[in-house]
Amino acid sequence: MVEISGENPLAGFSRGNYNFAPLSWFDIGPLADFSTLVVYPRLIPQRKLRLAMVQHTHTIQKSKTVQQKTSVAKAGEVEQKWFVVDATDCTLGRLASQIAMILMGKHRPEYTPHVDTGEYVVVINAEKVKMSGRKLEHRHYAWYNGYNRQKMESYGERLERKPTDLVHFAVKRMLPKKNTLARHMLAKLKVYAGTEHPHQAQQPIPASFGFQAVAAKANSPE
Repeated sequence: MVEISGENPLAGFSRGNYNFAPLSWFDIGPLADFSTLVVYPRLIPQRKLRLAMVQHTHTIQKSKTVQQKTSVAKAGEVEQKWFVVDATDCTLGRLASQIAMILMGKHRPEYTPHVDTGEYVVVINAEKVKMSGRKLEHRHYAWYNGYNRQKMESYGERLERKPTDLVHFAVKRMLPKKNTLARHMLAKLKVYAGTEHPHQAQQPIPASFGFQAVAAKANSPE
């Protein structure tokens, strides 16, 4: 047994009666720091000597693992902000998906599925929302009046009769289904047909789509 010290003894080394092969001849694993090696030569001629076993006797410095902490939000400890969105000429589906993301709080790094971490969203000019193609004519709301009769109404007719329903129901169908948390999230959505709303005291932050700007504002210190 021969003990050899050096920074990189496997790069091709010769001492006495022992020759050491290059590193490419052997698979020695992820040895990053060569300080002390113990070499066991085989009893074969000098020129045919091969490195039979290499044992790294020095403790390999372990790579530093980056500790990542997972934060879990708690109810009542999340600061919820107010945003106001102008729905003028916004496509209904894209508008609703972005609003649902903010109501659920998925734009936050501390998003927790079982906690309401979302913000309040005020939607104005809901009567000016649009849909692509002829969907306002071809898509319908259907419901039953309790007398074994189905009633139907197109999106365009509902927009004229009750313009806030399109945004309200589109967002509702993108939230978690049939639980208390979804009802709390939907209660934070305020939809108005015109430009006026009674939430000036909350000082809502104007937001435009995409909502990446909203997420940045929500996480930035005031």
